[in-house]
Formats: sequence, structure tokens, C-alpha cells
Amino acid sequence: EGGGDEEDAALEAAMTHAHEIGVHQGVTRAMVIRAYPKPWHVFVDTSPDTDADFEVAATFDSEPAQEDVNYAIVECLEGSEKEDEIVAREMQAALEAGAAGG
Repeated sequence: EGGGDEEDAALEAAMTHAHEIGVHQGVTRAMVIRAYPKPWHVFVDTSPDTDADFEVAATFDSEPAQEDVNYAIVECLEGSEKEDEIVAREMQAALEAGAAGG
């Protein structure tokens, strides 16, 4: 059972490199990376206004087509916005429940 650490190190190095690119250019919003033999990963920067904050938007077993990548990016960005809304609603509901419960 060898090689697991090497794979993780390769993915880690790719992520670090991606992070550096995103920070320095300030324009990188998404990228496709493959750390063989892991699947292809689509990374999306979900907070372009601050330091690069990459999330894995999707993974593909074979090289994804451009439209698959675009779809994953859109889904991820919309998802993070929806997530923010859901969190805000849940916090509001918790506040109201707390106020009502005394």
C-alpha cells in the first residue's frame, strides 16, 4: 500500500501552485487539474474579491469537455451563493425561534 502519500503530495502541490497563480494574477477563477491517477478536478475560486478560495466544483474520470467544465463552474458559483442565502435564512430562523422560545 504505497503511493498514496505521493498522490496526495502531487495534488497538494498542484493546489498550492493553483493558489499562487490565482493570487498573483487575480483573474483565475477556475481550472482543471489532474494529479494522475486521480480523477480530473475542476477547481473554482468562489471568493474572487478576497484571497483565492478554491473549491472542487466537480471531478471527472476522463478529461471533461469544455461545456462540462463550464457547467460545473456555474453550478459551483450558484451553489455558493445559494449556500450563503440558506445559512442566512437558518440564522434568521434560529434567532426568531430563540426570541419566541424565551
